Amino acid sequence: MRIWDYGTTYARDKRSLDVEKLLENAVYLKLKCSGYDVYVERLTGKEIDVVARRGDEVIYVQVALQVTGEDTYECEFGNLKLIKDNYPKYMVTVDPNVDLIHDSGIVACMARELMTQDEK
Repeated sequence: MRIWDYGTTYARDKRSLDVEKLLENAVYLKLKCSGYDVYVERLTGKEIDVVARRGDEVIYVQVALQVTGEDTYECEFGNLKLIKDNYPKYMVTVDPNVDLIHDSGIVACMARELMTQDEK
């Protein structure tokens, strides 16, 4: 996974603030601080935002500001559904309707919940 450098980006183009990239950075940093090695993987042409490994533990995470649109929903959840192992899969969002989302065992959670969890 690549950390997005907003200082350089903003210095070049003050209009290019991408809040979703900031959210991905926050998830990356949280997982790194929790002792995970963090990667991006491609499965059958689809990108998984975060694959985090710590010892034998593996988790998959998709990050999206909102998942209300059908296209966004299918893109984010569809990528996770392609993974056929039994490791945990998470959708991290700031969408206030996240509690209504239940799909194929994928855990949807607010970014705030992830960021405030105690590290193991």
